[in-house]
Amino acid sequence: MSAFLSDMKWRGLLQQVTDEPTLDKHLASVQANSAAAAERRAYVGFDPTADSLTIGNLVGIMALARFQRAGHTPFALMGGATGLIGDPSGKSAERTLNTREVVEANVQRIQRIFSGGQLLDFSPTAKNKARIVNNIDWLGNMGFLEALREIGKHFSVNMMIQKDSVKERLTNRDQGISYTEFSYMLLQGYDFAYLCEKEGVTLQMGGSDQFGNIVVGADLIRKRGNARAINLDAESLFLLLERSANAGDAAAQALRAEYQGLEQSGVWHDPAMIERKDEFFLRCARGIEANPSWFRFEDTLLKSPSQQASNRADIARFRSHFAFGLTWPLVTKADGTKFGKTESGAIWLTADRTSPYAYYQFWLNAADADVVRLLKTYTFLSQGEIAALEHSVQANPGARDAQRALAREATRILHGETEMLAAEAAAKAVFSGDLASLPLATLQEALASAPGSTRSKAKLEGPGESLLDLMLLPEVALASSKREAREFLQAGAVTINGRKAALEDCLTASDLLHNTLIVLKRGKKNTHVLRYGG
Repeated sequence: MSAFLSDMKWRGLLQQVTDEPTLDKHLASVQANSAAAAERRAYVGFDPTADSLTIGNLVGIMALARFQRAGHTPFALMGGATGLIGDPSGKSAERTLNTREVVEANVQRIQRIFSGGQLLDFSPTAKNKARIVNNIDWLGNMGFLEALREIGKHFSVNMMIQKDSVKERLTNRDQGISYTEFSYMLLQGYDFAYLCEKEGVTLQMGGSDQFGNIVVGADLIRKRGNARAINLDAESLFLLLERSANAGDAAAQALRAEYQGLEQSGVWHDPAMIERKDEFFLRCARGIEANPSWFRFEDTLLKSPSQQASNRADIARFRSHFAFGLTWPLVTKADGTKFGKTESGAIWLTADRTSPYAYYQFWLNAADADVVRLLKTYTFLSQGEIAALEHSVQANPGARDAQRALAREATRILHGETEMLAAEAAAKAVFSGDLASLPLATLQEALASAPGSTRSKAKLEGPGESLLDLMLLPEVALASSKREAREFLQAGAVTINGRKAALEDCLTASDLLHNTLIVLKRGKKNTHVLRYGG
């Protein structure tokens, strides 16, 4: 099995695949003889509905990274055009349309995610360097009439209304679906066709809710390829077969003889014989898959004496036999509920929306029932490494080795080594009580959910505020009586900014962290943040 599909399969990331055996051969043929065939190319689309992406989108970015690590070329498609429309998949109501300016700004901000951390390799020296493309470049200047002729004529409305994303909305009389969102699948389908014809992309990937749209794209590629078949440059195809046949390959020799027979009988130029011609083309394509050392189809066509513009159409025709779709399951928790949100909202992939520390903490808090599956989905750890962590969860769940590995790897992959180490150090400082070592932003983030109150700095002047008295204040409530407060203090159960407090302690300005706050804690679970101002 190809390295990419094998990796995706054991990680549980294969939900639906169109013609999996052929896709496997399509990918594996490059592994078998990388010098004789170009690398395969795949894309995942990302619509800029916000100025960042979430960890749900990260599954797609990770899939592209796995594809690249298997030796192939990943394309990240920015939906600069489709983002102006809105995907109806999974939506019960019409989206609010964003302005072109908002979508363009979102695209610019989202693009930073792909080149950060340790995700995709964009280095110029990489043989299969990652690519970012934007569908506004080919859809933005397409007129309505051109879209109807080039795209719409290939689709049946009967088929379109059977798609889940449309059917669910059609049955809801209160909402329905606009023609704008109804047309979304055609635009996504054209993206696949365009990238296939212009860039040699043969695989589109996405979440399982995108499978219908992906199949639409593969169908469009085949239909557009069939429509071009009559224009095939006979001289180019003859050169294609001639080179391998002369090298002594028996299969190529048989195809050359068959081609010569079709040419002599006039079939090749007869519009009525398109199906016969299509069947021959398919067997040529299958022959290349079975014998990757034959030739590079594109090189042969582009170097032939005939017009290269015509030959490029022939290349698109050839590629139309290799249009595949692959989806992964949507990520959920072990109990079936939606994954990727906290009480404070979604987990974002940019530091301005979710800080590296908060990101690290999110993974660190993964449940035992979810952590192994999350390791498979959101890290590049090997099968052996994850198996060892799974054993640790079963043998000693209290150690939380798997959660720490998940937090480290996921943060490193997205934010880089430096940010990961800083987040890890901050988490250890919070746990140990060494709050004074934390930057103010991290400290505030770590204490965001803790109860607190605001007081005047004037109270810290002179002898300061009695800790015992503070513990009794209703807004602080770390003790219910003076006797209880004394017991807690004498037992060493109370800390001031992480250091153990004594019965006679008073709070002064010297106790302020970043000249702003003081953290009181009783035991492991009772915290109060005193914020001083003015």
